[in-house]
Amino acid sequence: MSRGSEQAWVLDGFLRSGGLDALHPQSTKSFEMMMSLDATDIKRVFDRVEAAPMMPKAWAEVAEEMEKKGRHYAERGNRNAAFECYRRATTLWGRAQYSIFDNNDPRKLPLRLRTNSCMDAFIELAPAPIERVTIEFEGSSVYGLLHLPQTGSGASPMVVLIPGMDMIKEDFNRFAQQELCSRGFAVLTLDGPGQGETLYAGLHVTTDNYERAVSAMIDAVVGDPRIDAARIGCFGCSWGSYMGVRVAAHDARIKVLATTVGHYGDSKRAFEQAQPKFKANYMYMTGYTDEARFDEEIAARMELLSVTPNIRCPVLMSIGEFDELTALSSAFAVYESIDAPKELVVWEQEFHGMGGVTAESLMLTVDWLERGLRGEIAAGHAEQVYMKRNGDAQVGSARPAWWSAAEVEAGGVS
Repeated sequence: MSRGSEQAWVLDGFLRSGGLDALHPQSTKSFEMMMSLDATDIKRVFDRVEAAPMMPKAWAEVAEEMEKKGRHYAERGNRNAAFECYRRATTLWGRAQYSIFDNNDPRKLPLRLRTNSCMDAFIELAPAPIERVTIEFEGSSVYGLLHLPQTGSGASPMVVLIPGMDMIKEDFNRFAQQELCSRGFAVLTLDGPGQGETLYAGLHVTTDNYERAVSAMIDAVVGDPRIDAARIGCFGCSWGSYMGVRVAAHDARIKVLATTVGHYGDSKRAFEQAQPKFKANYMYMTGYTDEARFDEEIAARMELLSVTPNIRCPVLMSIGEFDELTALSSAFAVYESIDAPKELVVWEQEFHGMGGVTAESLMLTVDWLERGLRGEIAAGHAEQVYMKRNGDAQVGSARPAWWSAAEVEAGGVS
């Protein structure tokens, strides 16, 4: 029996006591801004949940409500209202199917199909093209969505958007549309190996196939005249930060990497100290059922220091001071190992979800992508920032200010 199975009752206690923020401290805001959820939908879902088995039903019920509204508005020609409702319904159905960690569960496929049907309606109503991208990859398939900007002035720079381990490509519909396409980017969101539609099709993530799958997806779209193949950036969120580092190290076509809600390969923290849900999820993504084998063959091989020397593009790292999945010492080690333009921001008092600084951290990634693809980040750039809650920026070192005070005090005592 895995740690996740043995300790499922702890998760249920969290859900009863505090809902989403008890599971992921301060993360409701980040779920709303990074993903395509709405705060009112999140509340309606978690008001109905007292234990993990109730989650698929709660997500599905609220998804059904939003889909009905979308259909109502669409039938009457109210395209903007319908677009908004189908965006929310798509994400809600996606959350429902994600909540089931078993491809053989009879509920999984119907929930995936409802996600797809609402996504189709969202695509039909979108003000600019959104196209499905599916490729054959190592005996299976990888699924993505290509969001294109409304402007038709030649080829657009493209951002490859890598979701976290508990996210899917549809979660980023709003972020792709409102924050990236609106600024002239094309956006390729994907379910890589171990995620969403690609996982349901049978492709698990291994220690090194994700970056190869991303390269294959880039291959599939760079010939499109609407895409500027010389200006490709990568955005990684949460576990997507980890994979984003691997992608940038693997594929020289990535000209800039921006990561946020950082997870930088600290498997001990993520799988032995954090809530057991993370490990259970990643075991599902890898296809492992034997926890000891998973620990030896996957978790023990998740470090990044062996690949970071291959990175040549500018890299932004962004992490909360009290991140549950990555110790700051691990983030510092990854930062120091990168021999390329780089910046590390540590956000005071923030947890993994970084809900207190979601808006500014996301806009910082957009700025970094824009600057990187315009060639505005100097070759020797290397900066650390500890961003304090009071608005002060400690530039030069991202070490939390209180660490230094504690060290001085300890030195005085000894």
